[in-house]
Amino acid sequence: MEPMLLVLIRTQHHISYYCTCNNSLITEEPKSETEKLRLLLSSEKCQKSFILRARVLKLYRQSLRVARRAPSHARAELENTIRQEIEKNRRCDDKQRIRFLISEGLEKLKGLDEMLDMQGN
Repeated sequence: MEPMLLVLIRTQHHISYYCTCNNSLITEEPKSETEKLRLLLSSEKCQKSFILRARVLKLYRQSLRVARRAPSHARAELENTIRQEIEKNRRCDDKQRIRFLISEGLEKLKGLDEMLDMQGN
């Protein structure tokens, strides 16, 4: 999921729209309401993808922070497992599946955090 940027470029002769999420450049102003709606929906989809991507990265950072509290003999393996889980699902573009994976990851992270707390780490 790439971050979304919708840019409006206005010159003397025409208006251009550029959306970075699908690398599309529209060199004319949308002529119909349908075209305007399509452009708006495309930017909303990009925004939702951007938010999901941010949530995944936040989970990844939180996981690595918690992994730092693990005993030194287990830390490297735990960090490696976290990276592998993120990489395994890197190309997933099903938003519902991504949401499920985030919630599953948060549950596992909570369990790991509680276990490390009980061990005094």
